Order: sequence, then C-alpha cells, then structure tokens
Amino acid sequence: GREEGGGGDAGGGGGGGGSPFGSGVCSSPPQTSSSSFSSSSLATLVVSVSSQLQSLIANRVNAIQSVVDKCESALDLLPLPTPKPPTLDDFVPLNRLAAGGYAKVWLARKSSTGDIFAVKSILLHATRYYKERAAIRIESDILHTHTSDFLVRAYFSFSSATHVHFVLDYLPGGDLQTLLDSVGCLSEEHARFYVAEVLLGLRHLHLNGVLHRDIKPSNVLITASGHIKLADFGLSSTGVRGLRAGTLPYAAPELLSGDALSPATDLWAVGVLLHELIASYVPFEGGLTPELMLGAIRDAFTQQGVGEVVDGVFIGGAWIPVADDEDAVQLSDLAANLCSRLLTYSASARLGGGGGGRGGGGGGDGGG
Repeated sequence: GREEGGGGDAGGGGGGGGSPFGSGVCSSPPQTSSSSFSSSSLATLVVSVSSQLQSLIANRVNAIQSVVDKCESALDLLPLPTPKPPTLDDFVPLNRLAAGGYAKVWLARKSSTGDIFAVKSILLHATRYYKERAAIRIESDILHTHTSDFLVRAYFSFSSATHVHFVLDYLPGGDLQTLLDSVGCLSEEHARFYVAEVLLGLRHLHLNGVLHRDIKPSNVLITASGHIKLADFGLSSTGVRGLRAGTLPYAAPELLSGDALSPATDLWAVGVLLHELIASYVPFEGGLTPELMLGAIRDAFTQQGVGEVVDGVFIGGAWIPVADDEDAVQLSDLAANLCSRLLTYSASARLGGGGGGRGGGGGGDGGG
C-alpha cells in the first residue's frame, strides 16, 4: 500500500517511503523554547491560580454566611427555652453548717455542675404571719439584688413542701465567732481590718434604706481569701419599725426600748463587735430580756458618771472602755476612742448617727 509521493504521517517530512511512519527514521521531537517555562511565566501562573482560589473561597464564605444569617433570623422568631427552675432535688446535702430557731444552713453540692453552695432552709410555718413573710421578702430582695462584695449573695431560691430555701455563697473561712472561740481575741490591726469591711457592707445596706439589725460575730463570715461578708438578713428592715428583735448583747438602747431605729442602731453593734474582737468580751452583759439588757446598759453608763435619769428620762453620754482587771487586754487610745464614739447612748449623738459622736449629753432613747 504505497502511495507515490505521499507526505508520510501527519508530522513527517517529505520523501515518501512505504511505511505509514514515514521513512522509518525517527525524527527529532519538537524543540520547545526554554523561555516558555521561565520564572516570570511560572509566577504569573501562580498569581492567576491564587486569585481564582481566593475568589472561590470568598464566594463560598459568603454563601455559608448567608445561610447562617437566615438560620439566625429564623431562630429569632422561635421562643427561647425556659430554663427549669431549681428544686431541692438538684442539690446533694453534705453536712450541716449552722442551725437557728427556724432555719438551718447546709453545705450542699449542685448535682449538675458539682458547685458547692450553702443552702439556708427556713421552716414555712415560721412565715405564717405577715411580719415573718415580709421579713422573708426583704431577705430575698437583699440576697438577690445587692451589688456589694461585702454581703452574702443568693443564686437561687425556691420552696419545698415544708421550707423556703436560699442557695447562697459558701464561705469556707467560717465566721468571726468561730475565730474568736479559737484564738480568744484579735490584734487591733486584724480587728480594724474586719470592722472596716463590716462598715463597707453596712454602708451599702444603709444607702439602700436597709438596716441589718443583727450585727454580731457569727453573722460575719470569712471568705477563702480572708475578706468578710455580712450574712443573715432575717431581721433586716427597710423602715424604722421598733420591734424588739436582735441579739441582746449587741442591741442598741433604742432597739431594746422599741423606739425608732436608724443606721446608728447598726453602728452601736459595730462598737460592741470592735470591743469584743480586741478585748475578747462584750462590754454589756447581764440581760436575759430586752428590759434587763437595757437596765444593764444604763447601769454601766451611770457607774461611769455618763448617764442619769432626768425628769424620768435616761440621758446618756459615751461609754468609756475600761479593762475589768489588770490582766485584761487594754485597748489603745485610738481603739478606745472609736468604741466610745460608737457606744454613745443617744443615737443622734453616736458616730455616724448625724452628730459628732463625741459623747455629749443629747437626748435619751425616750424610755422611762
């Protein structure tokens, strides 16, 4: 099958030859110029491919973002799930921390998170009267809404068949009463630190129109870092109601007599606390009832010559801290002066009560 004068295969040279592959002599492969793959051409190719990839990725990201935006818009139209309110079953009791007349405080662990809390449980039958229910509401409001670093905070509250429960901060440092029981008394430096933080907590309450009304060592809790938080707002009030409630050795004369209360009522208790932290004992004792406690205070003032009855009304000045015996801890002049100004009989003349707190005569508490 020769073809005369054929031109060989598609790429062959002339010359004929019967083989479909031309003359049977391998021809040289076509030569490509080295400049075709020069570095400049390769760089251009890389830039082009990179630009295309960036454009592709940007388009993909925009498409995904569009889908996400549509999903979020759809979710906005859906009602948010309502979290399940906590119940007592959500907490595992570990041990009892404290107990009072109608309340107990338990160390407990939240089952779902493992977090440790103090759970205060108040008997429901103790709140059957209006004044007790009002006190519970005040305590709940304080625990849930305050913004002070020096007050215990509540995270949850709920009721069971027999109790009202508050889930509170757990403070592993105990309280000042436990500390006093262990060491007897504190240095003035440590006492000053604790009393200053107590005053900061009280300042927050007073600025919000609340009186604590039960300042005492067992209600001053200690955090893991050594700072303090005020606790137990069960006797707190938002007015000047003159109920005779509180802990007798720390109660101010106006609280014991049922007269009008003020922030100075809490400051009297701070004076008692300061004296106890340094000297290891409260300055006024001997009263088992409000009347007897008030009588003991008046006797102490009278014995020092800073109190007397005028026209049937007891007028008192400032009590002066004096050590019981030569072995007792003596307060420094500065600490004694502060105690004296806080333990001024008249609330209006007491330090922080609107007067200078210098212990001047001033009006009595109105009692006979």
